[in-house]
Amino acid sequence: MGFLRYALYGARKARELHLKEPRTKGFIGETLVRKALKNEKLVLNNIVLGDIKKTQIDHIVINDKGILVIETKNYSGLIKGSGNSRFWTQHINKKQFIFLNPLLQNEYHISFLSHLFPEFKPYFKSLVVFTESSTLNISKEENVIQLGQLSDHMSDLPKVEFSDERQNAFYDLLLKRKTNK
Repeated sequence: MGFLRYALYGARKARELHLKEPRTKGFIGETLVRKALKNEKLVLNNIVLGDIKKTQIDHIVINDKGILVIETKNYSGLIKGSGNSRFWTQHINKKQFIFLNPLLQNEYHISFLSHLFPEFKPYFKSLVVFTESSTLNISKEENVIQLGQLSDHMSDLPKVEFSDERQNAFYDLLLKRKTNK
């Protein structure tokens, strides 16, 4: 009986550690956003683009409001930053962790997309979505939201002149250009 208890304890600890790994946390966050986007017609999730130089984009939503490029962050604790600072901070359990400003990360994604598809550049919009396990203290950024705000945020975006035909054409171009990791 002692061995079984020890084995179960070890399995539980291994699972807890696995759930704390950045890749696992990122996957969980991206899955939550993917579920929130399930009613969108044209969505690509976890798309990798490029040949020699590559970029990975969490989500791309294509609709009559444009091309929404979404970066997902599944961080907990207090998140502090501003749009123009290179790094933001995560405050959790009296510890502070520094990470790259996700707006800059998404700016790079949009720059990459604009280079590949210059004719679609006017339609690109950036959005950073944090899961609900964080509290945001981000100065004056309308395109940094929490997951619970995603639906309202997307509804509030203004429509643009972007026909269904052009939306589908861009979607098809993305499918042709995406690479296997």
